[in-house]
Amino acid sequence: MKLYKIIILMLSSCIMTFAIDAKLEIIKKSNSIPSVYFTDFSDSFVNKKIKLQVSKLIIGDSVVSGHIKPSEYSNANSNFLIEPNYIEFKKLGADIVVFYKIQGSNSGLTLNVKTYDINTAEASYSKTYKISNLNNYPFLIHQMIIDLNDHIGAPSIAWMKKLVILAKKISKNESNILVADYTLTYQKNVVKGGINIFPKWANKKQDSFYYTYLSDNKKPIIYHQSLATASKKEIISGDGLAIVSDVSKDSNNLLLTLSPKDQADIYLYNVKSKRLKQITKYRGIDVGGNFIDNDQAIVFVSNRLGNPNIFRKSIYENNTKQLVYHGKNNNSCSAFKNDIVFVSRDNARNKIFNLYLISTNSNAIKQLTSNGVNQFPSFSDDGESILFIKHYKNQSSIGVLRLNYNQSYLFPLTKGKIQSIDW
Repeated sequence: MKLYKIIILMLSSCIMTFAIDAKLEIIKKSNSIPSVYFTDFSDSFVNKKIKLQVSKLIIGDSVVSGHIKPSEYSNANSNFLIEPNYIEFKKLGADIVVFYKIQGSNSGLTLNVKTYDINTAEASYSKTYKISNLNNYPFLIHQMIIDLNDHIGAPSIAWMKKLVILAKKISKNESNILVADYTLTYQKNVVKGGINIFPKWANKKQDSFYYTYLSDNKKPIIYHQSLATASKKEIISGDGLAIVSDVSKDSNNLLLTLSPKDQADIYLYNVKSKRLKQITKYRGIDVGGNFIDNDQAIVFVSNRLGNPNIFRKSIYENNTKQLVYHGKNNNSCSAFKNDIVFVSRDNARNKIFNLYLISTNSNAIKQLTSNGVNQFPSFSDDGESILFIKHYKNQSSIGVLRLNYNQSYLFPLTKGKIQSIDW
């Protein structure tokens, strides 16, 4: 089998039950999740579709946070400029009331927010959010809920405002690279034409990214592209495989999967010196490297035991160790400190691939998903959440696992198929 075909197999192999017993605890007077009532005072001339989507995002973000119990409240007698009736909301069981008002124009949008603490009968804070591009309004709502979450002293949900970058299959010979918010409400094509796959953010600022382009002769080329200017430069090309699977914390080193001798191995590439160091040297397939141990070691996928499995290896020493003893096909993984989330094929006939969580410090294993094809897991910066792709009943979705809160959420793509993802 030609190695370039492995790319297609990796992509093509690319609700929830949990075994996580963590409990939510927010430091509040009541030691419980606060009940928050949202009231919309938006201008009547604001686009109705946007108003409905804003309301949906506010409630959705609140629920996904795991820290807010949201409700919508409408009262014709209330006024955005006047404080709420504290007694009335107290009877409803509210802890916090949020008034918000959208003001739109052809070029942008303004969101004014006033927040009140019902238990103390006092105004808490007011903020104004502005965007110049109307299409970016989902990020404005994400920031609004992030600020509310911070106000109540809950664990951070800053990951909500991050851009997601993904490869979307349009047809057999076309895959585009898109940036989106985690709900897929906002979407923007950044690379079009031909087969463009395996996007990876180049840094924490998310101002540039790497991706693989498959040329007409199936020769893969890795490009680095600026998000703002769309200018790009070639990093490296090869035969069979050429993929960026991870970026170091300082953005100076890349883990590449290359096959210069008709054999897939993992390499360390220094962005500044352009020096290439081979890390694995196995006569088979080693792919999908991820940095661990402060970028001093990697976890990766290898078929050295006959089937794809997860292994660990120091970058500077020859000490490869098997990490996973579950399933016969573990074809992708992601790491955060000592935690590793990996994919395991649980049912070959029905093509079911699930996510599992393990730690390098113990033998415990936790199943995170059930049903469908769950692929390409990726940890959030704080390790509290996992983003992944789910294919189920002919629909492709972004999935978000909230590890400590025993919850998961799916955000479907209306057209096309998600092939790979990063955030």
